[in-house]
Amino acid sequence: MAATTTEQGQQQRSSGGLGRGAAPPAPAAHAENLVFAYGHRVALSDVTLSIESGRLHGIVGPNGAGKTTLLKLLAGKLTDYRGSVRIFGHDPRREAAKVRARVGWLPDGPAVYAGMRVVEFLAFCAAAWGVPRRARSGRIERALAETGLDHWADVRIRTLSRGWQRRVGIARLLVTDPDLWLLDEPAAGLDPRARIELMRLLRMQVEQGKTIVFGSHILADVGDHCDRLVVLDRGRCRFQGSVHALIRRYAAEHALRIRLSPVGSSTDIPVEAVAALLRCSGLGGGSVDGTRGDALVVRREASHSFVVSGHWVREHAGDVTALLKALMEAGLRVEAIEELREPLHQVFWRVTSPGVS
Repeated sequence: MAATTTEQGQQQRSSGGLGRGAAPPAPAAHAENLVFAYGHRVALSDVTLSIESGRLHGIVGPNGAGKTTLLKLLAGKLTDYRGSVRIFGHDPRREAAKVRARVGWLPDGPAVYAGMRVVEFLAFCAAAWGVPRRARSGRIERALAETGLDHWADVRIRTLSRGWQRRVGIARLLVTDPDLWLLDEPAAGLDPRARIELMRLLRMQVEQGKTIVFGSHILADVGDHCDRLVVLDRGRCRFQGSVHALIRRYAAEHALRIRLSPVGSSTDIPVEAVAALLRCSGLGGGSVDGTRGDALVVRREASHSFVVSGHWVREHAGDVTALLKALMEAGLRVEAIEELREPLHQVFWRVTSPGVS
């Protein structure tokens, strides 16, 4: 459940604060009619999607849905595909060097030289990436601090746990500073606190202009932190857009909770009055206390609290202006309007297929 004010904040964050009439930025990545197979097993089938610049994107799907394959294709690690891929306008197969210069890739498996000390590995990556010498030490120090590795700088990577080795991989991206980050299960092996810190770090990088795409099985990470969501299922893209839009499209029911303050000496608000108000306001037919099938269904929760559902709410839950106006014109003071959202995991269950093909 999320309050309307919170939802509006999420929508503003997703829109990136573009002024009216301003053109959106060119996509950081675009794939069209993408097909890829491992032998006879099709991993991606006719996938078309765009990765908006300056956004935090999450890719979710059941095991075997194609998440890792898609990330590898965007990173230029797999090239034997049908369809087209563009990374900042460049073809990874024909302009591989230009793509590598702007893309940072963190696979799910080991992405470090385990025999090196942490600081040695980061210095090696800085040199290999072409980071100017005068900037290397500063970047390494900041990366160590931001990932919590500053006390482990002289430790050999092989002695670190999987979670700490994942931090080394994130530190590498901070040092090399690519424009597009592609991460496969970046929170794997991290404890709950480290996961929170990772998501904060990714958000901070996006606010500084980076584009980040990560695959995850952790719906909470995607739902709470991502601007955009890609749902893959059996190699196909089932949905791309905001989490709010996903829930709006696939939720079984949409509802608004309205809390009103009494006016004058009144201590109660009959639910029938609210239903009549909605009908008279041109919002559609209304019914009372659980009757279903109409454009609007009004159900009392408490003396001054009501839940409104129905077809109109499904179509207009994000725009409560007309509803608010109708209530105010009736002399009712609105304390709060909340959108009651179905949990993301229930929507995900509905969108994806059972089992793995």
